[in-house]
Amino acid sequence: MDQKIDNYFSLDSKENYKELVDIISKDIDNKNIKILEFIECLGKYLTENKEFRRKKVIILLSGVIESISRKILDSQQIHVLTRFYCDCLCDQSCVKEILSGLYSLQKMDFFDDKEAVFMCGGLFKNFDSESNIQSIRYVVFQILSELVIKHQKALKKMGPEFIKGLIKIIGREKDPRNLILVFSIMNTVISEFDITSYAKDIFDLLFCYFPITFKPSINDVFGITSDDLKFWLNKCLSANDILSPYSIPLLINKYNFSSVSIKKDILDILSFCMKTYSPNVIKIYVLQIWNTLKNDLFEGTDDDFLKKSLDCLFIISKTLSKETSEISKKNSLLEFFSFISNEINDHFKEPDTKTAKNGIKILYALSSSSKYAFEILSKFCVSDLVSRFEKEDSINTKTAILELLSFILLSGLHVYGSYEKKIDEIPDDSILIQEKDRLLTISYNSLTTSSFSNKYIKAAAIRFLLTFSQIHDLLQYNELKLIVEYYNEIIIKEDSLKAEALDALVKIAEIKPNLIFEITFPNFLKLLSEESYSLTLNNLFQSQDEVILTTLSYLCVEKRLFTTLTTHLIKKFDDIIFVNDRKILYGRALMFTLLLAIRTNFTRKKLDIGSYINQLLPQLFTRVINACIDSKENIIIDSKIISIISQITNLIVRSSNFQKQKLFIADLINLFINGNSNLLFLSKNTEILKVFKPFDKNSTLYQKKTLPIFISAFAGIQKELLPLDLKLVFIKTATDLILENQLEDEQRIFLFRFISLIYNKYSDELNSDYCEIFLNEISKFSENDISKKKLMILYIFWVIKALILKTNKYGYVLLDKLINFLDDKHLGEFISYNFGIILDEDELINKENYASLQENLKSNYLVIFSYVIQYIPKQVIFPELVSIFPILLQCFSLDNCKLKASNINTLYTITLESPDLVVEHLASIIPFLLTFITKKDNSTNIQITALQCLGLFPTVLKTESIYPFKNKIIRKLTMVLDDPKKDVREEARKTKHKWHI
Repeated sequence: MDQKIDNYFSLDSKENYKELVDIISKDIDNKNIKILEFIECLGKYLTENKEFRRKKVIILLSGVIESISRKILDSQQIHVLTRFYCDCLCDQSCVKEILSGLYSLQKMDFFDDKEAVFMCGGLFKNFDSESNIQSIRYVVFQILSELVIKHQKALKKMGPEFIKGLIKIIGREKDPRNLILVFSIMNTVISEFDITSYAKDIFDLLFCYFPITFKPSINDVFGITSDDLKFWLNKCLSANDILSPYSIPLLINKYNFSSVSIKKDILDILSFCMKTYSPNVIKIYVLQIWNTLKNDLFEGTDDDFLKKSLDCLFIISKTLSKETSEISKKNSLLEFFSFISNEINDHFKEPDTKTAKNGIKILYALSSSSKYAFEILSKFCVSDLVSRFEKEDSINTKTAILELLSFILLSGLHVYGSYEKKIDEIPDDSILIQEKDRLLTISYNSLTTSSFSNKYIKAAAIRFLLTFSQIHDLLQYNELKLIVEYYNEIIIKEDSLKAEALDALVKIAEIKPNLIFEITFPNFLKLLSEESYSLTLNNLFQSQDEVILTTLSYLCVEKRLFTTLTTHLIKKFDDIIFVNDRKILYGRALMFTLLLAIRTNFTRKKLDIGSYINQLLPQLFTRVINACIDSKENIIIDSKIISIISQITNLIVRSSNFQKQKLFIADLINLFINGNSNLLFLSKNTEILKVFKPFDKNSTLYQKKTLPIFISAFAGIQKELLPLDLKLVFIKTATDLILENQLEDEQRIFLFRFISLIYNKYSDELNSDYCEIFLNEISKFSENDISKKKLMILYIFWVIKALILKTNKYGYVLLDKLINFLDDKHLGEFISYNFGIILDEDELINKENYASLQENLKSNYLVIFSYVIQYIPKQVIFPELVSIFPILLQCFSLDNCKLKASNINTLYTITLESPDLVVEHLASIIPFLLTFITKKDNSTNIQITALQCLGLFPTVLKTESIYPFKNKIIRKLTMVLDDPKKDVREEARKTKHKWHI
């Protein structure tokens, strides 16, 4: 051991130190040597006068204490070491290492309260904060933080010695990293220790940090923010009632002379204080706080400032509501509210002013804090407001009063709760019950009296009644029923208000679906009429039936409502199945209503739409199949109705769980491919399915109309459930049908989507030979059969889309090969006009339908865009240039060298053709071009192309538009003159000459 330590002192190596600490620590842990033996070996070095020797001793000793097991040191050893370290604190040469040892010591298992008290005393006596740097002070605060947490009882017994020592050692600490620890320690001390004799000193120590103005630097790595410091300072100042005589008066005084930003900080501290100080303390200062805040509250325009002020009032009211006895609660609140209620009511005399509107916000903040606050405040103003409403002639004033009353109802909803979340019982003497009839009457009158033709008062009444109906157990069934009837009538008769009324009905449907089921549904369904629908088909406004159908679709927020609507719509649909123009339009409306109901619930995710895969879809499929086999004119096989059913199918299928999809896809394929079904065809006459072959080339046009339904269902199936053995069958069948002449455009587009889905969802089996096969398909048709060639080109486009979406490299191979056909005089223009197939988002080939998509899809689309734009004719691009150009700029960020050069060339052409558009984006364009010419890893081609583009600007663009960039560009061009590539230097010289404008 002696030899190892002697070697340590003879060498100046960190590795030697770490190795020695590791060896000694393991020997001590394994009891090969005792800690005292180790300390004795250090003895001769501890007494030396040389600073560096003493420092190395302390470093080694502290390193070993840090590394050994926490159970090794007994109480006596800790006692000796604690005193040794504390005595050494005056030695500035090794104070850092001494503190490291103390920090490790207090973590030992047998470090007790007595040692904690001694260690604190030693720190207070021997450590000089002002003489030490931030990192050393930080360790001291770490030690104190640990001691305060673990040995609180013992430190409390130190009494004034601990408080005085802590104040001294904190001193004038300014570093934000240390202050977080300081505030944390002080928060515990203020809230847990007896600070009576030193409250003023502690407050002065803390308040000198207010306001916090710290702003972290841009490169700050510590993650401490101004908000962190504010939070901890606020916690300290609000931690004990004993600070209130100093904190609140000073904050109030400071508020009156501060900027808005400092006022916000004061409000934050006041909110902390109001939340933690006792009600008895708050009662002392509440009037002063109100008088300080009230002008800004009534006149305030800054939303954030107003919110902080209102939050403070809310907390005051809530804290006063927490008093132990009900009598004292009411007395405290009555005393508080008496200060302010008269002032609020004075502002209510002109209810449509800004101060009145802010007054109701004040009222809401206070009254929503508790039921006691609500009842006291509402009694101050509700009856008076209702009386004024009844006497008032001005519609605008009535509207304002109704809005004020709505806010009061909202606070009632907040404190008593809704039907969904009941919070408290409404007392019998509540103003809500006492004035209920009058409140309902003025709102009903606002909706129905002809003199109230102003839509704003009616909209206010709609909102008022909605809030009234949401408060649990306040209204009787007949009263709720009447409100729903009023809403129904507004939806039918008042176009300008139906959106508000519908929104209110939806909310009622969510909490009281029975009301909608028993009142709205029967009444609205009775009004549905094919005749009335047809009479208004040419009207600019919605027909009554359209309004009803839309309303019903939005109200289906509950299973019974949805099932009722579904059943009725299908029954209504069955009544009009035979074709004429009027019935087709009405049938589309009925089916679209069903789609809208499903889509609404699909978005809300409150109703399990997927469960209808076994209920609704078989009903629709059976009707469609029967109609197309009968080959009679039936509105259900109208193309638009089929499209709607396809969308319904897709939404339901993709909402279904794995097991339901597994059963569904098997039966779907069985039905459409094999003419057999166990689930999806409900008719007992299954024999007719034998002739149902929609994928057969020889099938009727009616049967082929069902293809979109199959493909939409297929799109919604998870990839893992697709039958691998049918992939080639699907491809061959769909390809043969695509080339079939007897197809409608809609059916062919769905078949293209089907092909794209197959190539996207199934595993990759493509190779370069496969790509050639695709292209050969184009060539095999004669020059006279251009239509078939074009169909194959579209086919390839959809395959490319599928492959590129999942980043299959053969998508780009096919794209390149297709681009080669652009020179073809018969096909070139057709190809250029159809690149949008690849770029456009598709309703079926997307992530929601389980398609394989690259994570960074945007980058993928930019690559495709860059490929495509260079080949599209000018006459196609330039009409859309305004929308295309920002996308082109994004393409400059791509890494592909070939695409970079291509995009710069495109920019060059656009500059010549549309200079004004380029000027608008110069601030974005020039940084890109300068990066291209100066970045060394860019190819020669990119550098020269970018230089040529830069050189074009002074010759084409207006001088005043490019002049602001001149100096920066010349500086960068000067740098490029030293480029090692001769061609680049030469082009830079030419470009720089052009920029001397």
